[in-house]
Amino acid sequence: MQQLREDKDADRHEFQFSATQFPVGDNQHPVICGTCGETFYADRQMHERTARSIDEGLDNPFECDDCRDETEELAHRDQ
Repeated sequence: MQQLREDKDADRHEFQFSATQFPVGDNQHPVICGTCGETFYADRQMHERTARSIDEGLDNPFECDDCRDETEELAHRDQ
């Protein structure tokens, strides 16, 4: 399940969502992973939230499953 980096870091799970590699169902809006640059599709709410963060000059908060898993694995190794 995809989630924002800020939500993962804050240990908050109420904003988890599911993004897909192709536009299906409610996931019709493109979001780009802030780490790898791949395009995924999310619902309107997640798309707007990501766009708002970028418009405010913040880093792209969206991180795909693969990048999130890699980040967590690297963090675990460093401990």
